[in-house]
Amino acid sequence: MFTQQGENMSKTYIYECFAETLSFAESLGWVDWLDDVDDDTDPDTIDAAEGDAIDYIESKGYAVDYNDSSKNDWPYDKTFVSP
Repeated sequence: MFTQQGENMSKTYIYECFAETLSFAESLGWVDWLDDVDDDTDPDTIDAAEGDAIDYIESKGYAVDYNDSSKNDWPYDKTFVSP
């Protein structure tokens, strides 16, 4: 989701999830390279793709708003202890 605000029409992309981020970046012209990766389930590969998509969104003049449902939430900011 994105919004435009203010007189200078600053653009904000509101982060929702991985899939939405990749989809929005693709709508701006980003090429999803995950199709060319042998193991597209590797967490590092997924993180890299998401980071690349976010960088692309920002390069198109959007600020990314992670709000409360972002990488500030688990599992990114907490240590997971398995049972």
